[in-house]
Parts: sequence; structure tokens; C-alpha cells
Amino acid sequence: MLSFGAFGHVGYHVAKNLGIVEPEQWFSYLPLSHIAERALMEMVAITTGSTISFAESLDTFAQNLRDTQPTIFGGVPRIYAKFQEGVLAKLPQQKLDTLLRIPLLNSFIKKSIVKKLGLARARIVVSGAAPTPSSLQEWFKRIGVDIRETYGMTENTAFSHSNYQEIKIGTVGQPFPTVETKISNEGEILIRHAALMKGYYKDEATTKAVFTNDGYLRTGDQGSIDAEGYLTITGRVKDQFKTDKAKFIAPALIETKLTNPDLDQICVVGMGIPQPIALVVLSASGKAKPKQQLEQELEALLNRVNPTLESYEQLTTVVILKDEWTIENGLLTPSMKVKRNEIEKIHLPKYPQWYHEERVVVWEG
Repeated sequence: MLSFGAFGHVGYHVAKNLGIVEPEQWFSYLPLSHIAERALMEMVAITTGSTISFAESLDTFAQNLRDTQPTIFGGVPRIYAKFQEGVLAKLPQQKLDTLLRIPLLNSFIKKSIVKKLGLARARIVVSGAAPTPSSLQEWFKRIGVDIRETYGMTENTAFSHSNYQEIKIGTVGQPFPTVETKISNEGEILIRHAALMKGYYKDEATTKAVFTNDGYLRTGDQGSIDAEGYLTITGRVKDQFKTDKAKFIAPALIETKLTNPDLDQICVVGMGIPQPIALVVLSASGKAKPKQQLEQELEALLNRVNPTLESYEQLTTVVILKDEWTIENGLLTPSMKVKRNEIEKIHLPKYPQWYHEERVVVWEG
């Protein structure tokens, strides 16, 4: 239950701290009932007298965005990964790197790419709803797009942290000035401010459980705060799983390290086996590569990532799945977050078989 006052608080303070003082052009494509759409777009647009253009459908999304060229754009990490995939399909990374190194072409190439994406006028570009891989942010920075990762949830009216000042890649930013944040002894992020929910409708028991005695909201997310107040999300409390070695694994950060243009979707799992494995869905570029080349490159990816992980977190296997995860088949939320529990229901019985394969890269039969 969210009050009118909560939405008013968010609309005013987000606009103020993002420096929105004149009407802007927004682009909307998420379900209108989504909290980010309600609070961070509609309320901020109303507060500032801005204009919102609505995508006609997911099929026309790309063309609608190019036609609109909004000044503020917000997306989930999967949207930005799709943007990157589209660019690299027409301009392979090696060729792009070469062109960006040529002074006379650098500016032209960047402007051309950004215009075709629909972000030529965008002065604020935001990502949220799921962790944004640092490598993806760095890639966009090279073409002149600074992605400001942000953090929030329905229970706090999507109002918590943002890289609204200096961007520190790998973090979800600093708390907005009216937000109080602390980390519990268990590592959970706790939030308190004037726009928190009143509670869950007709569910006093759950409402009581989600608030601390001093009024902080238990977010269910784990994180750490650095000396400058920047928050890093390290995982979901409920997403943690225990391997056969009785070690708890937080999959989110491992998944961001596996980001690769050939991989469209990633889910690290490992319940019932000694070490975690990665379930992946190939992107268009991954599907186009010769099988042997792709296997060698994915094995090399694991060899780069594993030394950065604790021994019990290191991945033994990459499993390439046949079917992609979509909203229609119930494996993605409307905001394109992976439904980990639903994926587990389908594939959990196969984990031991895949884990014991002698190969590093396994193809689903």
C-alpha cells in the first residue's frame, strides 16, 4: 500500500536531485502498473511538466525509440545488452575498436551509433531492476553513453539509491538525500524514508516481518557501502543457494562477471551439486558462431572469471539451453528479470548429470 504522499515525495526529490528543471521527453515501454513506470517516470514527468511517448508494441520498440529520441531514457540491463548485440551484429567489436581509435572518425562513429539506438538527445540514461554488468557500462561509456545505475523496489516506491551525481561503475550509487540506509548484521540492506509503503494489504504478519523495530524496510537484498556512501548489491537473500559442500553461493555477482555478447541470458545454479554451474541462452551472435569456436571461447571465459572467485564459487560447467527465457513462457518478469525459481523447477533434476560431464561446455540434449 503506497500513499499519494509517497508518490509526491518521489516525484519532487528525483526531479530535484537529477537536476530536471525544464520539461523533458520520456519514452515509456514497461507495464504502466510497474513501480518504476509509476514513480520514476509518470510522477517525475508530472512534477516537471514533461512529455511521455509510449511504445506502440515490443515489436516496434526500436523504431519508436529512434523516432522519439528522448532526453531521458530508463531501461533494464537486458535492454542495453540487446542494444549492444544489435550494434555488434553490424559492426563487430574488433572493427569498432579500430574505428574508435581514429581521431577523425571517433566522434562521427559514436554519434551515428547513439542516434540509431535512439539516444542521440538523451542527457540522462538510467538502468535498474537487475544488476548491470560493469563491462556493459564500460562498453556504453566508450560510445559516449553514461549509464546511471539506480536501485529501488515497489515497497519503497522505487526510491532509494542512484548514481545521480558522479557515476561509480559497479555500484547503484548513493542514497537520495532523504533516504537513510544501513546494513544489518546479516548483510541485508535496510532502507528508511518518507515514501515507504504503509504495508501489505490485509497482511499484517508479513508487514510486521518486513520492517525492523525502528522502521527500516528489509529489502531482501544484500550489499555493502563504501567510504563515499556508494552502495554495491551483492545478491538477493532468497536467491542464495547451498552446494553439496555446504557453502552458500550468491549468484548475481557471478552472473555479471559472465557477461558476454554471445550470451543473451545467464542463470548460475548449483543446488545438489558440489560446485555451481551456469545455465545460458545464446544470443544471435552466439548462435551464428561455429560450435567449436564458441565452446573454446566460453571455456576461455570461465578461465578468466574463475580466478576472481572464491574456490567454492568457481564454475565447472556452462550449459547451453535450447529454449530462450521469455515473458510468454513464464521465465521472465514483465521487467525482464529472470525468474530463477521457475528455471530451477525445469532444470534442477539435470544438474548432477551436467555437473559430471567431462566437458566444460555442455549442450542441452
